[in-house]
Amino acid sequence: LRGIRFMQLTYNNQSLIAGGCFEPNDSGVSRFGYSVIEEMNRLGMIVDLSHAGKKSCLDAIHFSKKPVAISHANPIFIFYMIHSYLLLFGIYHSR
Repeated sequence: LRGIRFMQLTYNNQSLIAGGCFEPNDSGVSRFGYSVIEEMNRLGMIVDLSHAGKKSCLDAIHFSKKPVAISHANPIFIFYMIHSYLLLFGIYHSR
């Protein structure tokens, strides 16, 4: 296979696609970003959420029809993001 198979939605700062992890107010995935994710799914590209903000990550996880990846990140951030996601959807109950 040739071509791009893996792409980040943002790199730390706000992009046209999503909010970055350094933004004080994470805007989430934009309307354009949803189109990008849909096309990435269609092409079989992996949606990489590294450097994206929490809301952007959760938006992308919820919207993507295919699994997403966080190829590199601060492990504690991943723990809290997944924990928040599980609580949000009632999959995990805090003690």
